[in-house]
Formats: sequence, C-alpha cells, structure tokens
Amino acid sequence: MNQIENQFIHTFIRKSRRIRLIHEFSAPEKRYRGLSRFNHEAEKLLEPTKVLVKGENLSTRREYLDFLAQNEEVCAFFSPDPSLDGVVLSPEAYTAKAGSAVIHLLPSLKLCQREVIR
Repeated sequence: MNQIENQFIHTFIRKSRRIRLIHEFSAPEKRYRGLSRFNHEAEKLLEPTKVLVKGENLSTRREYLDFLAQNEEVCAFFSPDPSLDGVVLSPEAYTAKAGSAVIHLLPSLKLCQREVIR
C-alpha cells in the first residue's frame, strides 16, 4: 500500500472499515477483492460527506465535467482493473478513463465515485 492509498483510507473510509481495507490494500492476493468491493458496497465504506460527485456515467454528467474544469490536477486511480490500478493521469487523460475506474482521487483529497445509485 502506498502513501496515496493510506491517505485515501484515512480520509475517505468510515473509521469502522479502515483496518480491513488497509489489510486488503496491503496484501497483493486480497487487493482485487478490496477494490472490487467499491463496485458493490461503496456507500457502506465511504464517508458520505467526503464524496463530491457520484452517480452513473460521470464522464457525461455536467456536474462532473464542471468538477474537472475546476480541479486541474493529476488523478490517481484505484481500480480492480489492473490496467488502471495505480495509474496517475492528467485531467485530459482521466476524463476518457473515468468510466472504467471505481474511484479516483485528486491529490487535494477530492473524491469522485461512480455507479452508486441512491
């Protein structure tokens, strides 16, 4: 587990869920499962007050595009998709890939989450 992931867990994950997620992120054989959980249990894991934008198809939603326009920084991806997990991209590049990521984190500790339906 790297520093960004540690910071993510301590900033965005509910306190009662942190120890398990730290273990899963740190253990290569459990990492996929921990990341996959965000596809199904994101609302149980994430501190709701920390999520700025959420919903399906973020790359086509106005509030997400406005968010990107106001936050021009590189973005770190955490995803069960090995081609995206740990990738750091520019805003232009991550707009195209956002639909594949489970969560992505800007260095200023702003979070976007996809495919959570209320």
